[in-house]
Amino acid sequence: MPDKKDWNVSCFVDDEKVLPSKYRRPPGRPKKGRHLKSSESLSSNSNRCGKCGGADHNRRTCGFFPKES
Repeated sequence: MPDKKDWNVSCFVDDEKVLPSKYRRPPGRPKKGRHLKSSESLSSNSNRCGKCGGADHNRRTCGFFPKES
């Protein structure tokens, strides 16, 4: 690479002002944009019971079926 003083730069390139980018790319690996199948739905991650299928509780805390002792 020749020295900087030996470079042949056009005057319109030399007069142009370089601005910083408008946004900063976040660090880390980019997230995978996965395409959903037609059978999949967009739902939030809420708890579902394995016994009764009700929302907001799990099998251990289910009160739908009474415990037999």
